[in-house]
Amino acid sequence: MLFGLIALVALYCFAKAVIDFKQRRFWWGAAGMMAGIIAISAVIPVQPVSVTIPVAR
Repeated sequence: MLFGLIALVALYCFAKAVIDFKQRRFWWGAAGMMAGIIAISAVIPVQPVSVTIPVAR
């Protein structure tokens, strides 16, 4: 769930950056690219879960 949300945010940032570059707003395009890169490289905390299933006899 969290990874999908971060991926969606990064995709939006990259798409907005491309639109800004096409409209010759280079600083906003660069800011959008940086935001997308930061969103992709964000650390997602993961907690390992151990489940023991009893063996049927």
